[in-house]
Amino acid sequence: MARRTDVGRLRLTVDAVEDERQSDLNAMLGTGRFRNTTRLLGDDQNRRVRLVVDQELEPADLWSRGQWRAWYQDSDTRQETNEARPLAAVPIDLFRRFEFSEETLGLGVDLETEWFGLGRAQRLGYGFEIQKSELRQRRDAIQTTLGTGETTQTVLGENFPLRDFPVTDVFELGVYAYDEIRLWDGGPSLSPGVRFEYYELESRNDPLFESAFPETPLTDLDTTAWAPSLGLVWPLFDRAEVFAQYARAFRSPPFSDVNIGLDIPIFNVRAIPNPDLEPERGRTLEAGFRWRAPRARFELVLYRNQFKDFISTRAFVGVDPGSGRLLFQSINRERVRIEGAEIRSTLPLPGPFSLDLSGEWSRGEDRETGRSLPELGPPQAIIALDYSPSPDLDFTLATSVTRDQRRLVDEEGEALFSAPGSTVVDLLMQWRPSSKLSVSAGLFNLTDERSWRHASVIGRPAGDPTLPLLAEPGRSLRATLRWYP
Repeated sequence: MARRTDVGRLRLTVDAVEDERQSDLNAMLGTGRFRNTTRLLGDDQNRRVRLVVDQELEPADLWSRGQWRAWYQDSDTRQETNEARPLAAVPIDLFRRFEFSEETLGLGVDLETEWFGLGRAQRLGYGFEIQKSELRQRRDAIQTTLGTGETTQTVLGENFPLRDFPVTDVFELGVYAYDEIRLWDGGPSLSPGVRFEYYELESRNDPLFESAFPETPLTDLDTTAWAPSLGLVWPLFDRAEVFAQYARAFRSPPFSDVNIGLDIPIFNVRAIPNPDLEPERGRTLEAGFRWRAPRARFELVLYRNQFKDFISTRAFVGVDPGSGRLLFQSINRERVRIEGAEIRSTLPLPGPFSLDLSGEWSRGEDRETGRSLPELGPPQAIIALDYSPSPDLDFTLATSVTRDQRRLVDEEGEALFSAPGSTVVDLLMQWRPSSKLSVSAGLFNLTDERSWRHASVIGRPAGDPTLPLLAEPGRSLRATLRWYP
């Protein structure tokens, strides 16, 4: 809904998303820790409500163009699992529930003004964004003995209900300004800028978290940083340019790294908090080449980042001598260097065909120890052949080629899991019979290749018995129907 006012168009946007999925996980029955399981059902729900008020501002004395926005968003995730184990020594049913909610309120303003100084036309941009979020998480479970009907909330060594981190409030403020200067007509543009950031994390008194982890101290923090930058864009010829940018980087410790209490005996893992975690600071330098045409494009980017106090999220730090648990903790690495390259291109082919090519390569090293960083994934290339016989029908044959992961070791020099290389082929289809209806379908992993998604196995020891359960699905079919009322 929009309305024209004296100072510009005012718009109200309300959207709501509800996603429900029911799963019957037959592929896992009878294997590993599910060897006595005969039924494994999942019921997942994701809900989000968002309200946005924004306005495009008419030119005024202090700006040539601008806009402001205010928003409220409430999102909830709920995942439920029902498991039947009638073949166990003591036949049982297991019910588990995971809940996560985030409520956010924010305000942002972006303004630009054109001015003349130092003999050159310039474009000055400035603004701010402020946001406050409340984060809640909870896990619950109940076990029922089939023969007696007796129930318990002590399941697989955990006492439910519990939280893995306390109820947390996060406040974020960013203020920025930049100036874009065309050095001469048809020549390069120089863009100096600066950004100020403030981050505050506050943990509430949470009896549910404290009862499960009474020895885990709660930590609050607030951090500030100035982040200057300098960019350059130099046109070469029609539709082509080279670019470069230098910037200071800053990242506050995430809430789930500072305060966490996670102890899962069945997986023999425990995540411990790090109240001494420092903000991550760094310097980034990137350069590249960009070319665009009506139906084709090409972009190459090279980058190198130097970090101080790099935050390594939930790194494997050893074994608890008392319980034998594998211990994970977010830590600071004194000096880290990350460098890499990204390439993307789209090429038109005869008829209704086109070819998309993309690839990424990165290498990260802890400069103090010389070890590779487990957080970085292996090099990967994606080749996608698109076929569009009509404006409302598309087919894509996508091949993802991933190289072997480099040899990884933990803080004590013990081997971590390094995923082998893989080639995964997917066939995708999208059909839009009307403006209110779309149908998507995909046949995934056509060759039934065994592979791992890097984010699922970060920091896992090489001999971790749960690794087979973390592998990506084999050959599978998925279809989605979307209707827009």
